[in-house]
Amino acid sequence: MHVAGTEEWQGRQWSRIKHAVVRAGENELVTFECAGSIGRYASSRGVPGREALSRSERKFLALETLEFRLVDVAAPIDTLHFWRSGRFARVIRGWRRGEFLGWYVNFEKPPVVHADRVITMDLVLDALVARDGGWTWKDEADFDEAVRRGLVTPDEAVEVRAEASRLKTELAERRGPFAESWDSWRPS
Repeated sequence: MHVAGTEEWQGRQWSRIKHAVVRAGENELVTFECAGSIGRYASSRGVPGREALSRSERKFLALETLEFRLVDVAAPIDTLHFWRSGRFARVIRGWRRGEFLGWYVNFEKPPVVHADRVITMDLVLDALVARDGGWTWKDEADFDEAVRRGLVTPDEAVEVRAEASRLKTELAERRGPFAESWDSWRPS
């Protein structure tokens, strides 16, 4: 069985990529995305006047103006995604040619799961978690700017920070997506 991992912004598709369902439960959906899978992602590439802008500014303008194109991009690595009801993050385990790389934490709106797709939207902030459990923030200044511009609400910002705290506890205790039981999982 497959679902489309979909991001939607202001009623428009922001991204979409096919995932194979690994496990579906009442409050959690675990999916697999194979390296090389082609997804469609919002981009400012080819939008006049944006060539000289920073990546961050191009993204903010795309969100604010709804002027963007959907471009096809191949997934660079194999990834296992943990979508959990009511949670403001998706934890992603990654492998390159069978070697475990660590986790990526994508802070996003809680997923809405349908039979054929999962809908969410990125909230700009991310974290990289090394195999040894080291946590590194990514895009903190962009997150603050997204809040300032109203692209992320103050309430969402509070939820994201609380989610980060919950995830750090799960990581320290090796629970949830960080559980050792997932260490031996490999795509079949």
